[in-house]
This record gives sequence, C-alpha cells and structure tokens, in this order.
Amino acid sequence: MERLVVFRHPHNKERIGRIIAFVDVSDRVYAEEKLQLSASMDGLTQVYNRTHFMKRSGKAYR
Repeated sequence: MERLVVFRHPHNKERIGRIIAFVDVSDRVYAEEKLQLSASMDGLTQVYNRTHFMKRSGKAYR
C-alpha cells in the first residue's frame, strides 16, 4: 500500500515537497489466506468441509 502526501506553500499554493510511504501488507495477506483455508477445512480431520465443496461445485456449474 502506498500513501502520498503533498505539501503546498500556504500563500501561492506552489508544491514545496511530498512524502511517499509504503506499508508492507504481506502479514495481512498471509493471515487472510490462512483464514480462507481454515474456513474450508475441518480443524480436527484436516478434510475439506461442505463450504469448500459448495464453492467448488458452484464454480464447476458455471
């Protein structure tokens, strides 16, 4: 994710500088992928559950 902040002179509105900041979101992406997987698998048996098969069958049907 990138953020851009532009600084302007208060009187003539001329651009006098900017700051660009980058944010690492890899931990968040990893956590989302892990949640998706755990929502599709049984925690005890590690076998795919009904939610997984319903999603897969919906994709195959289209």
